[in-house]
Amino acid sequence: RNFNPDGKIKMVHLSNQKLPAAHRIKGMTPSVEVTAELGAGLKAISAGLKGHRAPRQVLDKTRLVRNLHDADLKAAVANPGSGRFKPQSVMNELRKALDQGASKGEKAMVFGDVGLNKGYLTQWLKVARPGEVMVHNGMSTLGIALPQAVGAKLANPRLKVVSVSGDGGLMMNVQEVATAAREKLPLVSLVLMDQSLGLIQNHQRRNALKPSGVDLPALNIKALARGLGARGVVIKDARQIAPAVRKALAANKPTIIGIPVDYAEAHARADKMGQAATKKAAAKKTTAKKTTANKTTAKKVQVRQASAKKAPVRTKSRVRTS
Repeated sequence: RNFNPDGKIKMVHLSNQKLPAAHRIKGMTPSVEVTAELGAGLKAISAGLKGHRAPRQVLDKTRLVRNLHDADLKAAVANPGSGRFKPQSVMNELRKALDQGASKGEKAMVFGDVGLNKGYLTQWLKVARPGEVMVHNGMSTLGIALPQAVGAKLANPRLKVVSVSGDGGLMMNVQEVATAAREKLPLVSLVLMDQSLGLIQNHQRRNALKPSGVDLPALNIKALARGLGARGVVIKDARQIAPAVRKALAANKPTIIGIPVDYAEAHARADKMGQAATKKAAAKKTTAKKTTANKTTAKKVQVRQASAKKAPVRTKSRVRTS
């Protein structure tokens, strides 16, 4: 929606099923829908687009977004934060850990949960190969990452498995850590902790609402992990993340790695959207009042005109005198 707010850019939707009606919103409704298996569909579209170039406005905006993305990552890596870390730097460190394993012939999969963490995972973790990252998009499946990671590790013991979730997502299905411990699965649960249901808070702020019902308790990661038969690690320096992930993948039990994160940038953007929404609503209300007032005035004029037409015409009688 932010990329195509006025809906002028033509969009093609490719999926193995039709786009749900709930997703047909301004800026996201496709001009063309292709219902096919993704691989075959992309090949067919590529063949059809041979010799065509994207509109200049799309190319310019794509370059702008890429440049902003690279600059943002560079700034986050240079200054990852202290005590609470920028999520971009967390994803950069996770990539380092995965690359170290890939250089030794390891194959890894990362399972993303739902929430603000998913946005940062999908935007900031560079994917090295197809199928390396799995996320649930728009399905509200909070807590899905950990059980998916357990299932993947059971199905393929040689696979290096990492789940990425928030503290809210972890608490939804934390009992699966005990399952992983019982099965002696050396998987990693990477938990981005902000003591909040961050995405819900973000949506509230976007609509200029005071955050309500989103606060979470501070998790004692070490005690929680120990009680479930797992290892628990709390990150105090961003440079500890990659080594901690590598050590966890080589362990004989699951590891929960707690990383305090700072979502201030995301919330600041949400606040700006909330302020804009408030101004828009106020302007709409003012326009509505003026429209109502104009309609009322027009109605009164019509009533007066109608009354004037219906009123009998009185003429003065002439009296003859002799």
